[in-house]
This record gives sequence, C-alpha cells and structure tokens, in this order.
Amino acid sequence: MRLNMPALASLGASCGIRTQCVERFHGFLFRCRAVTIALKIKQSWGETILTDYKEPTVTASAALTEAIPDFTAPVFFDVLKQLRGHEAGSYLMALAALCDGVESRFFRSQQDAQITYPLFDAEYNRPVFQSLSFGQHRRYFVGSQSDTVSPEAALNSRDKLRTKKILHRNKLATPFGGGASADHLMAIQEIAKAGIRRVVVKPIAGSQAKGVVLNLTPRAAAEYVVSRPSETFIVEQQIIGREYRVYVADNRMLGAFARPPQHVIGDGSATIQALMQAKAESRLPNPLFNSRPLDFAMAERVLQRRNDRMDRVPARGEVVGLASDTLINEAGDRNYATNTISKAAADLCVAATKAMGLVAAGVDVMLDQRGVPYVLEVNVRAMISLHCFPHPIGHWNLELPRGIIRSFLPIDRITPRRVIGFDYAALKAELFREGRAVGGVNAADFASFG
Repeated sequence: MRLNMPALASLGASCGIRTQCVERFHGFLFRCRAVTIALKIKQSWGETILTDYKEPTVTASAALTEAIPDFTAPVFFDVLKQLRGHEAGSYLMALAALCDGVESRFFRSQQDAQITYPLFDAEYNRPVFQSLSFGQHRRYFVGSQSDTVSPEAALNSRDKLRTKKILHRNKLATPFGGGASADHLMAIQEIAKAGIRRVVVKPIAGSQAKGVVLNLTPRAAAEYVVSRPSETFIVEQQIIGREYRVYVADNRMLGAFARPPQHVIGDGSATIQALMQAKAESRLPNPLFNSRPLDFAMAERVLQRRNDRMDRVPARGEVVGLASDTLINEAGDRNYATNTISKAAADLCVAATKAMGLVAAGVDVMLDQRGVPYVLEVNVRAMISLHCFPHPIGHWNLELPRGIIRSFLPIDRITPRRVIGFDYAALKAELFREGRAVGGVNAADFASFG
C-alpha cells in the first residue's frame, strides 16, 4: 500500500498527530522485496538459533601472500592486543603503509596537520589521525574515514532514517519498516498489517548495536517506543539469516567477514563445556581475540532455557547456539568471508555505498535463508581491524588497509618492505610531547626494516 502526503496528513489528523510530525516521517515507511519469508529456525524464550549454519571453506587470496609483519612477535602482538576501535585500525593502516613504501605521518590536531576539515575533531588524544602520502598525493584519515567524505554524506550515514530513505529511493533492498516515535506509530501499524511477526527496534543514531532490541512483536515494539517519548527509532522487520560486515572502497568490495553469534559445533565426543573451553583457548594466540572472552554465563542461561546442559555431548556437526540474541558482541566469531560471500551481497553493498555518496564505507548486510541480501547499515567510519585478524576462520592479513590506501592514492609501483619492528610507544610519546613543532610524526622514524 502506498500512502501519499494528503493521505498521511488526513490519517495523522484523525490520530491527533501534528502535520509537521507527519511530514517528518513521510517517505520513511519502506517495503523490501520480501515481506514474509520461510524461516528455518527454532525459537525459545526469545532466542534465535540458526539450524543450517555451516563453517565456510576459505582459501588465501593473492593479496594475502604479500609481505606482512610477524604479528606473533611481541613488538606487534603485545601492542595489538591492547588496541581497540579506530586506534587499532589506524595502527594497521600505518603498518600497511610502512610495508608498501607509503609515508604515514601522525598528528595530534588539525593545527598540527595544518588542515581544516569539518568532520575531524580539532584535537585527538590517541594516535588515530594520520596522513598517507605517495609522491605528490596525500590523503588524511581518522581510523578508516578519509577527508573525502562530505558533511551531507556523513550525516546521511549516521542517521538511520536518512539511510533507509536513500536506499529505498535507489531501489536497494532493506528490511521493511520505518521511523517511529511515541506520537507516530504508523510504521508499526503497517508492519503488523503486512503480517510481520517479529521486528527490530533501533535508535536512529548509534553504532555497535547499542540500544538495539530484537525479536519484539509489533505490539511490544509500539509499547517500547511509547515508553520513550523523547526518542525516535527505526522499527523494521527482523531478517533471520547470516550477517556480514563488508568494506567497500572505490566501487568494489575490499573485504568481508561473517559475524555468527556465540556457538559451538559438536564433534561427537566432547561436551558443550569442553567445546567452549577449547574455543576460548583457541582465541588466545590471536592478538585481537586474546582479550575477547566467550560468555560462559550467557551460554548457561541459554541452555537452561532450552532444558539443555553443558555436560551434553552434541553429535558431530551439530550447531549449538549459545547466544541469547544475535546482536554483535565480543563472544561471537568473525570469519573471513572475502572470497565466500555471494556476489549479490557484494554488489548490493557496493551499490549502497555509492547511493550514500561515499567513496568508502563498512556496510552491514544480512542474507536471509534464501540467500537474499538486505542492507542493515552503512558506516562512514568503520572499524577495520577484525578484517585483518579474523577468528576462527581466516588468515591474518593486511588486505583491507592495503586496499584502502590503494583506493585513495594513485600508487603505480610498490616496493614491499619487511617491517620487523615498530616502536609504537615511542611514536605516541613523541606525538604528544609538549613543545614539539607542528608537522606531525613520521611513522617510518619508529620502524625497523629487514
């Protein structure tokens, strides 16, 4: 059903909704290609467990064979295991630059860099702001975000309502839903009329699944929204399937990883407890997962609700879901998927990035159980470190930071260098040293090559 503006205004008046409010939400109720889908799931106490999950088979791509540092060496491992978010991404961008003969220079402020760019902060207290240069060409980055992003594109990507409107206008698949507030519940009413039984409620701004509520009925979603009269939300159909983070730059996919929630796979002899313990221990050699523990307490609660036990021995190949929901958390896996994700999903992410007016973005995409992809979010400053250190499936690599650099700089020749050391602590000390002259700190001055 398509509602034009007069119809919306009339409906709004009959419900006591101000015309301005109706105008605000006009166009924010969108249909995707599928309203109802066959779900191969089991649900209990609000938990969703995939029953057909299979671990993908991954082979190394050509880019993975390029020289990378020995990340098991303490000089790299001990630094990486302490870094999070954009600082980890900036560190890996600098390492990729050092390996490929690209200059990386860190700054503590825009004054230090002698630039003015509205989307970067005036000052930083961590090494996240750097320039990357090759020949006469230079670009500035905070984490993975470059200085090519326009303020309008940044605003559109951070506001989920704006994102949804742009994706719909470009006929790109996104879950059925729209904007909702305490005095405007039309989107939820339309969701209910379409026969959708489970929805997701998201704040219009936010990241890393903060404030997201899953697996609500339309009625429960309406009650949740009404109970928060000062907030505006996106309410949309909950797509059941497999979620991926895809990084796009320069109209092509550079990397992807799958994000299955916490689970174990039976081997026919070990208990769930033993499988979890083995999985937890397997994380320790990975610098980014070393301090990301599995959630044993959550696993216990989930199993109890299903009348299952930690001492049960699951059959070989049996997937045992151990997450109370499918929201992103540190207990889930991050499996390398650059060469296994479907072309349809990759193409959709490339089209979504372009539609948003971005050169590069991290796109969250969900594939339903038929393999149909839906864009969930488009992130202008996506974290990239987990692309480089996937677990448990995948190879340590610098594919993505290398790809980002080559997308923004016209590099016509590469002289690979073997980086055997990088004194990150000394770089930080010099970067924030009082009295240092402006002009930044060259990362190569703190690196050693073999």
